[in-house]
This record gives sequence, structure tokens and C-alpha cells, in this order.
Amino acid sequence: MKLIKTMNDFILGIMMLALSFFLLFSDKIVTNMPAVTMGGYFARADVYIHLLAIILGIVSLVLIGKSINFNKDAAVTGFSFQMNSTILISAIVLILYTLVLPIIGFIVSTFLAIFLLCTLYTVKEDNKSLKEYKGKALGKMLLRSAIYSVILVVVLKIIFTYGLSVQLP
Repeated sequence: MKLIKTMNDFILGIMMLALSFFLLFSDKIVTNMPAVTMGGYFARADVYIHLLAIILGIVSLVLIGKSINFNKDAAVTGFSFQMNSTILISAIVLILYTLVLPIIGFIVSTFLAIFLLCTLYTVKEDNKSLKEYKGKALGKMLLRSAIYSVILVVVLKIIFTYGLSVQLP
């Protein structure tokens, strides 16, 4: 009889709980916050970060609870982790995005990141490699990714610039 039924869920729950505590109790998450804001308590950025941290903490406790083997007859699975190329490429694209965003600006960097990720996941969903796309099929897939990326960048620009009055880099 093992205490942990699904080790992957248990480890993920612990990691999420640690992130939740970090977001909740760290003083350096949001800096230069005025003591009084015109919109009141809920207009402050740190309130939403703390709210998300509390929600993340609750969800992680649920995940930890589900991973514990209360039913002694349940099947037990050990820890397994597979790093595939999609995860690695996605992480690299997002890290590069955060590095080039202040340099080349929101529109170009966001377009490139969305285009690369959209192309990556289209290839993955089709269960093909990029080398298997030929001629018109490659052009059609890249055109779809480009159109989707342009639409998403325009929508995000409108939402942040006009809807939320946020100045984008």
C-alpha cells in the first residue's frame, strides 16, 4: 500500500502550492504601488496577483488531495516525466519573446512568437514533421498561421491600448 496514488499529480500540486506561497508572500512582485489609488482596493495590481495566488493554492490543494491514495485498492502510478521537443521549443520561444519584447516592440515580437507557436502546434496536431509539408500544403499552413497571428496581435493591441489603456512597448 502506497500513500501517493499518482506521483505526477502530487509533485505538480506541491510545485503549484510553492508558487502560490511565493506569489502571496513575496514583497517584490509589484513595486512602486501607491498606498491609495483612485479606484480603491480592487484597482491595485497586487490585489489580483494575490487573488490568483489564492486560487492557485486552492487548486493545488485539491490536486494534492486527489493524488493521495485514500482508497487502498486503487492503482498506483510512479513518477514519469518526458521532455519532448514541443515543450522545449515552446519554452525557448517564450523566453526569446520576453527578451526581444522591449527591443523590437510588442507588434513584431508578439507576431513572431504567435506565428512560431501556431506553426509548431499545427504541425504537432497534424502528427507530421515540418519536412513532410510540401509546396501548397506548406504555404497554406504558413499562411493560416500568419493570418491567425495578425488577427490575434490586432485584437490584443486593441484590448490593451483602447480597452485597458495600457501602453505597450
